Amino acid sequence: MSPLAASVTVVNLVLATGPFSYPYQFAALGPILSLILLFFTAFISYITSTYIVEAISCANAIGSMAGPRESLFPDQVYATPVLQKRLNGKDTDHKQSAFYIREKVELGRMVERFCAQWIKYTIMVILVIYMYGAMCLKYASGAASFVSAVSYMIYKDADKWKNEWPAFDPYYLGIMIFGVLSLAFSFGNIENSKGLQLFTGVFRLVVIVCLYSATSYYLITNGVHATDPFDFKEEISHIANVFGGTVFVFIFHHSISGIVFPIRPQTEIRPMFMWSHIIGATLLAVEGMLAYLAFSGLPNDCSTHIYPCKIEDLFNKNFVNIPIIGPLCNFYPMLNVSSVPVLTITLRNNLMQVLPIKPFLAKRKESRIAQFLLQDDRKIVKGIWSIIISLPVIIIVLFFQKPQVFITYTGGICGSFILFIVPAVLVYHVRIKQLEKTHGPNFNRSPFAHKGFVYLVLIYAVFTLTAVIFGLIFPPKGNGGH
Repeated sequence: MSPLAASVTVVNLVLATGPFSYPYQFAALGPILSLILLFFTAFISYITSTYIVEAISCANAIGSMAGPRESLFPDQVYATPVLQKRLNGKDTDHKQSAFYIREKVELGRMVERFCAQWIKYTIMVILVIYMYGAMCLKYASGAASFVSAVSYMIYKDADKWKNEWPAFDPYYLGIMIFGVLSLAFSFGNIENSKGLQLFTGVFRLVVIVCLYSATSYYLITNGVHATDPFDFKEEISHIANVFGGTVFVFIFHHSISGIVFPIRPQTEIRPMFMWSHIIGATLLAVEGMLAYLAFSGLPNDCSTHIYPCKIEDLFNKNFVNIPIIGPLCNFYPMLNVSSVPVLTITLRNNLMQVLPIKPFLAKRKESRIAQFLLQDDRKIVKGIWSIIISLPVIIIVLFFQKPQVFITYTGGICGSFILFIVPAVLVYHVRIKQLEKTHGPNFNRSPFAHKGFVYLVLIYAVFTLTAVIFGLIFPPKGNGGH
């Protein structure tokens, strides 16, 4: 995988839910605090992503003690010698390093190699809760946007389809369509979805441009309708939800192993993460600012069918009345068919590596089903495990349809552990091993080597968790328009 394709995957994960959930939170906290929070969180996220890469490289160094391994990508996999030279040329000086990433080591396995057992099980519980919450959010928001978009296209009313089908809620049809599309791309590994990531990445940019254009149109035709940017007393009351939503935007660290494993040259891994964070944060900042200026001060909700209207919790609802652009924007959450497979595959691989599933199945030699499920190197078996893992998600979203709640709980609490605490704890235990004394310099080492950065990450994690928990105990009144 090229650094460009990897960057598109990261940006796809950052922009998976952000463009339709973040503007509501941006307006609630106001532009000043929101911009500070957004870019500082992006910076911390970049730091912790380099920590995960460092941990992966050190896990590979420990694995290399078992003896040398063959090249991950032998000569015959490259289409031409020119392509081989272009992708591998910059790695020539590093391929003999023990820290060269030749093995895909999932987060659970990394923790297992460097940390105590209780830490491993704690992190795995947090990871599973977060992953299921994130998948529920994407399923629920994707299905809801599908229903509202189709309803407006047919009836010119985002809610009328539900009323026309009283015996069957079309939301369930949206879940079925979204589930089939997402699971179809979960029959493999993350690198197998490169084409899907590139396609949806381009389409995301098209939709984001449409969101910018539609918001700018309202600004031009209706003028600025913004709340007081210095109303800090009101804005602070929303800080818990906004912290949860902002943290949720940047959580892709659970999937870093699958993203960086096939990247060639590996010398481009850190720049790839840096530019991905800059691009993702900038796109969200521009969208949030436009939404704040155009809609935050409006008195009417979109449920009145009077447009423009106050910022909705799902931003795409603000544009259902605009021909072409409206339906396109409302189908945006369906693009999560590219990010849900990444989450599903990551959860599947972690559970398969850490839990004793294979030993349990291996004991049942008389069972043909058990022996079939053991062959997880086969694409069809990977897909079946993905379906099994996704069943709880499908059951939950069939009975619970409010996506914003998933963001607050999974993003703000479990997400803070995955984005901040887990990478910091992991890199701390990795550096205790002092593997560079044995194997030489680690070219994949994080540039944030000073322990002060670890403390910074942990302090920010505590601050985030405190804000989120406080907000859950004392929920704010009002909405994104104050």
